[in-house]
Amino acid sequence: MNKIDEELPLEVLKLLAEACGFQLFRCTTVGIDEWTLWRGHGVSHVQHVGTRKAICAFLAGYSDMRLLTAQILNELEAAHRSVIAAMRVRLGGGHG
Repeated sequence: MNKIDEELPLEVLKLLAEACGFQLFRCTTVGIDEWTLWRGHGVSHVQHVGTRKAICAFLAGYSDMRLLTAQILNELEAAHRSVIAAMRVRLGGGHG
């Protein structure tokens, strides 16, 4: 996500929350803008409560962080493979 979209339809917001590993609950009391994201149980339980705007911002940041983390891990893995391949060549082991 590059931009925080506060007008996402409820179903899309739920899908985004699920893609980030969270469940989404919306308070249905008229006039109350309270949303809750949660995941885990017991000791691993994590919960975030806020307005729709805050929840959208959290999900945007969280999804961006996950993407960046995946990119960094892929780069580290590629660098690791490159070092291993170079060491094999230096030690006379070939390309295998």
